[in-house]
Amino acid sequence: MKRIYLVLILFVGVSFGCEDFLEEEVFTVLTPNNFFQNEDDVLVALNGVYDGIQARNLQQVISYTDMVAGSLTWNFGNQYRFLNYEDNFGSIWNNWWRPLYNIVGRANGALEALEVSPLPDDVRLNAEGELRFLRAYAYFYLVRNFANVPLVTQAPATIDDALVLDSAQIANTDSEFYVQRSREDIYDFIIEDLIFAEANLPESYPATLSGKATMGAAAGLLAKVYLQRAGKQLNTVTGVLEDGDPSFWGLAASQCQKVMDLGYELEANFEDVFSEANEIENTEVIFSIKYINSAAIGTDEEGNRIVADNGIVRTGPTPFSFNLNEVPQEFFTFFNDNTEDDDPRRDFTFLTFYVDSNDDTVRWGDTNQFDQVKVRKLLTDLVMGSGGSTSATSAFDYGNDWISLRYADVLLMHSEALNESGGAPTDATIEGINAVRARANRDLITLPITQAELRDAIFVERKLELAYEGQYYYDCQRFGNLVEEINSSYERRGTPSNRHYVFPIPFLAREANPSLVQNFGW
Repeated sequence: MKRIYLVLILFVGVSFGCEDFLEEEVFTVLTPNNFFQNEDDVLVALNGVYDGIQARNLQQVISYTDMVAGSLTWNFGNQYRFLNYEDNFGSIWNNWWRPLYNIVGRANGALEALEVSPLPDDVRLNAEGELRFLRAYAYFYLVRNFANVPLVTQAPATIDDALVLDSAQIANTDSEFYVQRSREDIYDFIIEDLIFAEANLPESYPATLSGKATMGAAAGLLAKVYLQRAGKQLNTVTGVLEDGDPSFWGLAASQCQKVMDLGYELEANFEDVFSEANEIENTEVIFSIKYINSAAIGTDEEGNRIVADNGIVRTGPTPFSFNLNEVPQEFFTFFNDNTEDDDPRRDFTFLTFYVDSNDDTVRWGDTNQFDQVKVRKLLTDLVMGSGGSTSATSAFDYGNDWISLRYADVLLMHSEALNESGGAPTDATIEGINAVRARANRDLITLPITQAELRDAIFVERKLELAYEGQYYYDCQRFGNLVEEINSSYERRGTPSNRHYVFPIPFLAREANPSLVQNFGW
């Protein structure tokens, strides 16, 4: 049988993902057993793992999940838009499976090296907390997207660990590189990592180290993990949507309360949450993936491509855009029907006009490049009018961070967890959602309200507040309404079914490891 690398991407953990280590002479002296000698070594290794979550293909996952759920369309690559992607669709392998296991591999390699380092306990435990947070971050995407996956907890010891076995060998191996573990096992591992991270990470860092995982980030991500585990789950064998473990609702509520006690606050102005100028002083962001524009460091392609995906091609407002993502009319209408004119999210979420270099106003529908509404929320470097400018030098050089977790999300999770914990909603139950609605100038929810009514209100509020922030698809998973949401979106492009609650395990992964069992319906 042809020998194919199964987990070659995990070997990047040995080099900690840093291109500087690819110089030949480094490998003559550097090993995992002697790398961590001081705090600078730790910073280099950690940067290599953080670099993994910055991958551009992971950024596109945000758009792909929104396309499946129906809040976004795409001008090219319509497999997600039309629901005709299958296990051999390349981006499922290239944009999800590989880069996520890449992060896992980097973290595993660094953790093994850290374990034998002579560093002081406080430095070592803090670094271990960050690494385990990042590993949990990757596995949380893997388990939500694919359910049952291999649980890799170590770097390959030898090249043989990363080579495909023949069918007989696979049937008899207990190697973690090949064994497909249950969704429950993956969740248990994520929870263990995040509990450790929460206990060993600081509440904050100096401004020069912004973007590193904190106690609040670990606590908030753990709340989201508990919430997802409590919600609806697809049985990947039968295709039946089943209830999750209700014991996790209370745990999720407790975790949210921990975050609420740490001093985070909603930004007074909604648009300030996403302002590049406000990234350091932002009181609402709990964890974000850091990017930097080329003008700040004098080199290209250290920024993100989110702006470019959502802009208008070859125009002054977004000069380096790919013109990929657009807003379906149905979602735009839903948003407007459920908000008032003074809701700041309405104008900031959508781009319906821009001012060109001649200071003329161009509205959507006026040009072929601007024939549908765009996502304004992510265009933080938008150029308006003849005096506007951008600091980016290419489509990959926008400096705005990607916000992965913010306080508004935690407040809404808190209301959801309390509501699902049982009993009639109380003042505590509606506290979180009302804080979010107050900033948006929406009428506050009042008691009495039924659990079912509040559940619907929370889902709608999350759909409005967190639009295009990578939450919608996973909310639909948890609420168990994905098929209904897809059917309510634009030009239904295929027949949605329960199989769309998870993605197919990639063909290339199963070709390398034939023991992997495909998810229901794929």
